[in-house]
Amino acid sequence: MKISRTTCIFALAMIWGLAYAQDTTMTVTATGNMGVGTTNPVAKLHIISDGGFAAPQLELNQTGNAAWTNIRFRNQTGKFWDIAESPADELRFYTGTGNVDVMTMTAAGNIGIGTLLPSGRLHVHTGDLTRADFSTASESSPVFLRFFYKSNIQGGAVGFDSDENLLKLIHGGNFNTSTKGMVISSNGNVGVNVADPLEKLQVNGTVYSSNGGFKFPDGSVQTSAAGVHSSNYTEFVSLNKGDVTVSTNWTKLKTANTTHSFTKNFADSKIEVYVNSRMKLDFYLNASGLRIKVIVDAATEPDFGNFGSIRSPQTDEFLSIYTVFENLNAGTHTISLWGKANSGSVTGVGVDPGGWGGKIMIKETW
Repeated sequence: MKISRTTCIFALAMIWGLAYAQDTTMTVTATGNMGVGTTNPVAKLHIISDGGFAAPQLELNQTGNAAWTNIRFRNQTGKFWDIAESPADELRFYTGTGNVDVMTMTAAGNIGIGTLLPSGRLHVHTGDLTRADFSTASESSPVFLRFFYKSNIQGGAVGFDSDENLLKLIHGGNFNTSTKGMVISSNGNVGVNVADPLEKLQVNGTVYSSNGGFKFPDGSVQTSAAGVHSSNYTEFVSLNKGDVTVSTNWTKLKTANTTHSFTKNFADSKIEVYVNSRMKLDFYLNASGLRIKVIVDAATEPDFGNFGSIRSPQTDEFLSIYTVFENLNAGTHTISLWGKANSGSVTGVGVDPGGWGGKIMIKETW
């Protein structure tokens, strides 16, 4: 057999390189395994170093200006994966099936999955669904991501506490015990600085709304807290707007040229009405008394309160009426006084005769 000069030079170079690396043994077994630094190779290529001057390594060096350097792994069906260094000094992982780039590592240390141009330390991109799955076989150990600053100070963590069945976002501290953050329970309850929220939103601390207030199930919006602000007052004066004749049907008395309107600001508030005024009447026609009450929106009766009454004809008397409306909706309402004769009719019924300062006062309270 003739041995070429090139082969001899290659063999001498390999022997010299092994000797320089202090790994003086190269063995090829009957099964085709090659060992460098070992006489018992367990793989097709098995390299062992003594850990001294030369660490075990395999170097592939491409001297072309625009060429790639790569290692290819191929299975028995012909499909393969490549790990390659591009001319742009990027490390690429791609599959020969469809020639798809799976992962890229740039010279700056950015890693891209599904993208050749990672814009951060880890950049994941797909054409449809993008996700990362984290799992554990333990039934009690949490699965979470931690975030550090200044190299080793834990700033926070996000993950799932399988022992408590909670999704957590915490600030600093221990992921298992810290309550400085937010948790979501399996029934959808959200807790802020609460380990086990019992309501849809439970907060351990002050809740602040800078704009818009809070909306309630009845659709009302509350911009200030009940019980914190002062009650709202409305009053109506100059009630003497003429006389009416009252029958056994409730009849509206003349206290305004149009209507008395007021605004109820909150859905959960109550409206208290005070009427303090002199009342007058002229004659009873087959009647012996007159009753007077407060009505809201020309139809709504009060939930609590009293009637006013006059028993004497051709007289004026001072009446005080107090009523409470508990279930009015928030919004604009009207208020009025109504009279009714016990029988027959009563003529010349008027409010605040002579204009001596009678008033209707409305208070929104809780």
